[in-house]
Amino acid sequence: LHIDEFSRAKMEATTKELLEEKALAYSCLA
Repeated sequence: LHIDEFSRAKMEATTKELLEEKALAYSCLA
C-alpha cells in the first residue's frame, strides 16, 4: 500500500510538471 501511494504521488507530481511545462511552452509561443 505504501509503495502504491508513493507511485501515485510521483505520477501526480510528474503530470503536474508536464502540464506546467506545456503551459510555459504555450505562453512562450503566444
